[in-house]
Amino acid sequence: MESNSSYKTPQDLLPVELWTKIISHLDHFPTQLLKIQNVCQLFWNIIQEEYVAKGKLKSDYFEIRRPFSDNLQENYNENLDSVFLFMSEDRLNIKCSRPCWFLGAGFHGPYLRDQTSIKNLQISLTLKSEEKILNKREKLCKVKFPEVILPIFLDKPSFLEPLINYTISMDFDFKNAYLNIRGYLIEYRGHEEIKSDFNQFQFDEPKCLKPDSSCKCAYVQCGHIRDLYFWPCEN
Repeated sequence: MESNSSYKTPQDLLPVELWTKIISHLDHFPTQLLKIQNVCQLFWNIIQEEYVAKGKLKSDYFEIRRPFSDNLQENYNENLDSVFLFMSEDRLNIKCSRPCWFLGAGFHGPYLRDQTSIKNLQISLTLKSEEKILNKREKLCKVKFPEVILPIFLDKPSFLEPLINYTISMDFDFKNAYLNIRGYLIEYRGHEEIKSDFNQFQFDEPKCLKPDSSCKCAYVQCGHIRDLYFWPCEN
């Protein structure tokens, strides 16, 4: 039987630069990268530093759905005095319990009365902390169907510290004039938590008076952030 001293790590067999080159020739599907990074600490570091941190990985594999309810459209009232309006911008506040990478977000809408496509929609995805911009991505969407969730990924992801409040926002600029824009009703609770197998997230809606209360919001000329895309940075 061989002693423990004879065990060799991948770094003992080949330099880091060669392992990086070998991995670069493999399939880069998210499931494949997950398997590679879980082999050993060296491979974990390569995937984190060469693929995730540099923005080479664009994936919705670790997707978190924003908590909300939109089962309100049949009772929708054209009088919007009793609800909060989102005009051209949607935003949310989030905290994570463990550090992770924020890759991007997917949005639903904007909403038209006849649900036809929207052309030349300019979108800005922004990540802030204490009103300081940490990351931003702008994208021109040539065609957007309101009922389809469209992902927007940052050029390079942002590292999120645990228990820090972050604001994720999207701005929508219509290059064409649309007269048939309608309000789309969304209901939020003041505080909700989402647990996953890689992290735990807290969502806080400042428009709600109490954490256990709810509020209704109407989205007018505005899309709705629904999915958030992350990647774990701890093994």
